[in-house]
Amino acid sequence: MRPFGRVDVPRTPKAAPPGDAPVASEGNRGRSVSLYWEVSGEGLTLLPIGGQGYQPSSTLNPKCLFKSRRGRWALDGILSLLLVCFVFFIWQVSLRQETMGQTISTPLCLTTRHWSEPTWDDCQQLLQTLFTTEERERILMEARKNVPGDNGLPTTLPNLIDLAFPLSRPDWDYSQPKGRERLQVYRQALVAGLKGAARRPTNLTKVREVLQKPEEPPSVFLERLMEAFRRYTPFDPTSEGQRASVAMAFIGQAAPDIRKKLQRLEGLQDRTLQDLVKEAEKVYHRRETDEEKEQKREKIREKNLTRILAAVVDGKNFERDRQAGNLSNQRGPRSPLGKNQCAYCKEQGHWVKDCPKKKNQNKILSLAEDSI
Repeated sequence: MRPFGRVDVPRTPKAAPPGDAPVASEGNRGRSVSLYWEVSGEGLTLLPIGGQGYQPSSTLNPKCLFKSRRGRWALDGILSLLLVCFVFFIWQVSLRQETMGQTISTPLCLTTRHWSEPTWDDCQQLLQTLFTTEERERILMEARKNVPGDNGLPTTLPNLIDLAFPLSRPDWDYSQPKGRERLQVYRQALVAGLKGAARRPTNLTKVREVLQKPEEPPSVFLERLMEAFRRYTPFDPTSEGQRASVAMAFIGQAAPDIRKKLQRLEGLQDRTLQDLVKEAEKVYHRRETDEEKEQKREKIREKNLTRILAAVVDGKNFERDRQAGNLSNQRGPRSPLGKNQCAYCKEQGHWVKDCPKKKNQNKILSLAEDSI
């Protein structure tokens, strides 16, 4: 596994509620330790670097850490509640997200939870660890646009923005209600900035480039398509208003055989995405395998070859009959005689025994015999 990142955590933890105190060995108290983390399907592995008494390493299931509040937290000697929260956040980021637009979809560690109260310094540490300089600038800029005014709506007054979302370390007293209120507003604006920085300019061309692959299941293709909508448009593909757009993109960008089937469906405008996926799955599972396609092509080739051979044989037989002087082939079929048609001269009105042309021919022959 490749390390996902690093964070320096003080060995001596911050104060924690009774029962949640971390465990620290005597030899390690009062120092700091650098932690590297690696992610696998089983959980998240923290690798302490630099510091005596730390053994690599312990693999924890962040889900268990997230669900549990009480008990003693121990990771080779120390793990504060803030680090537990931070570990779970990193695990969520690295397992489920890849790009910045996905990373900041749900910043769990910055949401308000009774067991985790990250301070202004904690938020800066997270920003420094997770994002580049350019990304941090975008996040802070978007956050300052979402600072609420007296009416609860985002304000544009510089003095109110600087007061609620300071760029330098404020002197807020978190033990006082006013200080906690300031911190709450700061965290809410920062979360809004994270979400705002994730939005990219609308690029429908990128959405149209998402085409279903030949062997890709329809459900997987739909997930890729919806992810493209989230990444390249400001729209939520799961909202009711975008249902028609996603459905038309799913139909138009599906594989050719699936697209033809979906376009012929009746009542297409009333069907949900789930209905379209079901119909697409039917076509997908009825597809012929490569072996079946090859067998079908082989049968077609054999049939065409048989026709060609039959035509060659017929041609040879015809040529042989013609050369042998087949009269039936040369003269062709005789036409039938009419009721009063002569078989000799082919004229109508008499038969062959009464044919005048035949009688004249007989007379000529008899004269020729007399002259001899």
